[in-house]
Amino acid sequence: EQARVTVKVRRGKKVVKRYKATTSAPGRTYRLRFAQKRRPRGDYKVTVRAVRGTRSQARTLTSRKL
Repeated sequence: EQARVTVKVRRGKKVVKRYKATTSAPGRTYRLRFAQKRRPRGDYKVTVRAVRGTRSQARTLTSRKL
């Protein structure tokens, strides 16, 4: 069953990029681009949130720009 997926990229408490919510099919890989040019160093947290019916799940991944 398909899910409604949103993606946010944060640096500290500030949201630096928000991707438009899309309906995603199960078992399919989606790729998003996030330009690193002119971005300051530090930890970037990417939160992926999926909602299907009444259930929702979120995962946060951290990437560090050196």
